[in-house]
Amino acid sequence: MPLISVIIPFHNRLEWTCQAIDSVLCQTMQDFEILLIDDGSTDDLSRLSSYLQNNKLIYFRQENKGVASARNRGLENASSEFIAFLDSDDLFSPDKLAHQLLFMQQNPSLLLSHTSYNRIDKTGQYLEQIHSGKFGGKVYPEIYTFCPIATPTVMIRRAVCVDNHLRFEEKISIAEDLLFWTEFAKRSDILGIDEQLTSVRVHDQSAFSDYHKQIVGYQNIITYGVEKDFLLSQKQKKILLAGCYGMISLLYYAEKDIENYKKYNQLSFSYSFFWFKI
Repeated sequence: MPLISVIIPFHNRLEWTCQAIDSVLCQTMQDFEILLIDDGSTDDLSRLSSYLQNNKLIYFRQENKGVASARNRGLENASSEFIAFLDSDDLFSPDKLAHQLLFMQQNPSLLLSHTSYNRIDKTGQYLEQIHSGKFGGKVYPEIYTFCPIATPTVMIRRAVCVDNHLRFEEKISIAEDLLFWTEFAKRSDILGIDEQLTSVRVHDQSAFSDYHKQIVGYQNIITYGVEKDFLLSQKQKKILLAGCYGMISLLYYAEKDIENYKKYNQLSFSYSFFWFKI
């Protein structure tokens, strides 16, 4: 049984997908399996044929259901003690698995670790460093309103998913990862590693560059996270809702949608006023 299962969901984008697979196969630590989840690709898959001969790679195909469903397919078929995630447009640094695994083994009580990363453009050229690995410790419930964790930087203990039947929320396609990390933050501290061990590609479909997608993300956090979280007190919910609605208002302001900016700014203030008076 391999020590790490690496889950790579993909839908077309074969060139980037092959680069992602290569970045795993070139790891300095080779005790892993790759679960490649084809989420209903329509492109010619012939360029994957050589990869499918590699005994480290296990290929699954499903009808197009979205990235959350594809990752869940990987979770259900993973056999390793640890699970790492890699999106098909991103890349691991050569020592990513070895280095992060060492941190996980040195901190056996922690259930999830993540690292800092580099942003690259669609051609693979370096853009900037993101020090997201400074985010760690007791981050629940504040993680709902601020979460810099990038999916390809994450490593988790599979037993947590098995014991608690944790899965990505398949009803949404934005912020489903944040909600998944939050379930781990409820159960232990988060281990942040401030080292750039992953490259995250920024392109036209990235939520990073799309204010509307970020707005939808915060709305999903409210609907599928904060409002359904029975561990939160009413005061905590009001604080978190004020924060989420405040972020939505700022994103509408960035879009120059003044009407919605005023609407959500007022909504944020109403929740802020409520808990401030308690």
